[in-house]
Amino acid sequence: MKNAHAFVGFIIAMLMLNSLALASKMCFCEIGNSPSSQKLFFKAGCNRWFQSQNNCDTKQVVPIGTSYKDLSINTLIDEVSIGYVGHWTDAWLTIDYLEQIIVPLMQNKNVSVSVDNTGCESMSHPELVMSYVKNFKIPAGKTLKVRGNQTMSVGEWDGIIGPAINFTAEVSSDLASVQYPPCSKYDQQFCAQQIQRNQVGKCIDENGQLKKNGML
Repeated sequence: MKNAHAFVGFIIAMLMLNSLALASKMCFCEIGNSPSSQKLFFKAGCNRWFQSQNNCDTKQVVPIGTSYKDLSINTLIDEVSIGYVGHWTDAWLTIDYLEQIIVPLMQNKNVSVSVDNTGCESMSHPELVMSYVKNFKIPAGKTLKVRGNQTMSVGEWDGIIGPAINFTAEVSSDLASVQYPPCSKYDQQFCAQQIQRNQVGKCIDENGQLKKNGML
């Protein structure tokens, strides 16, 4: 009888572990609200973005400015991944978005959050975003990660227009510095001429040094 009880307990434990694994992350993709004529393209971009996300318990397209703290989120969820497809302006808008939308989500739901903003210039000043992220009041043991473009971008279409068009940068609340891309990623690559020509972003060269790299 003891062996039977032990076996049942083992099965229950395994089922609980599987539930935790299956319900570990919720994925949302926000779309911009203007111009309204481009919303279908934004939704198509979100579908491409979802393809890059793994282990999502749910995948949902939502409008920009969604109040995630008011959503019903499974208590087993420990991470929320948020993408954005649409137009953006600069790093200041990114900071405001994080403070008004993302930090309340983390505080109310006690989750880690990763934000992947595919809009233009959401990381126009990565060090500025980093300084704010380090000072946000987020729950102990949770992490805020933010990825965005230093320059004008082509959103989720860089894999179609070219192999390395978007010039990104990443910050994280658990890292001491901005994570810049390797310069080699952009060597011999060409930008989208009409919107990116002559723009400059920062990257790490083969010697580990930070440098500015122009888009040709």
